Amino acid sequence: MQLGLPFIAGLALGTFAAALLALLIGPVILRLTGKYFVLITFLFGEIVRMVFVDWQAVTGGANGITNVPSPAPIFAEPRNFYWLALLAAALCIGFCGRLLQSELGRTIDSIREDEQLAECSGVPVIRIKVMIFVIACGLAGLVGSLQAHYTHYISPQAYSPIESLNYVIMNVIGGMNTLVGPLIGALFLVLTPEFLRGYVQVQQILFGLILIVVMAFLPGGIADLRSALRTLLGPKRRDAGR
Repeated sequence: MQLGLPFIAGLALGTFAAALLALLIGPVILRLTGKYFVLITFLFGEIVRMVFVDWQAVTGGANGITNVPSPAPIFAEPRNFYWLALLAAALCIGFCGRLLQSELGRTIDSIREDEQLAECSGVPVIRIKVMIFVIACGLAGLVGSLQAHYTHYISPQAYSPIESLNYVIMNVIGGMNTLVGPLIGALFLVLTPEFLRGYVQVQQILFGLILIVVMAFLPGGIADLRSALRTLLGPKRRDAGR
């Protein structure tokens, strides 16, 4: 906004900035696993957010940046912006799908199944992890740019640990081993509170119980529901056949 750059340039710079940060910190934090990885990433996110809150000359501090312009006059209407966001989402999903079906995608699967075995087979595990981390953060930067232009406002305070936790829940609830899983998780996380609006007093309790039930009975996420039902009903069908 201060440099007067067009929307496409700002979008590209936002994507590049997030990817560059991932490239700088990825080789360090991606060597961690389990609870250490989770704790360090959450801690780093909080440090960055606090720096941005204090960096008022650039980010506007806690007040954020207001009057962010629309990408074009036609997208000032929320309905039209929806189609732009849908196009961006479709392109991102298509890109991820093509990536997962490529040779690199098969390498990613091997790392997920057995990281040590993949490394012993000559797979550059850290390099692949950093590459995927850079791509994922770049996509997150693109989404943040679109969000700023949609709401015409952006603030460091909007990206709290709760938001980070919600993104984790989306993946866990939907299913982390499929491309459609995070999409299902996002719909679940957005729509469930809407359905519970009539139960304001116990909304958070009910929402938490639903999350616990889904995670307990569907360890593979909602996307794995068909497989879970097939496993559950399989013995009964065999008994019926006998």
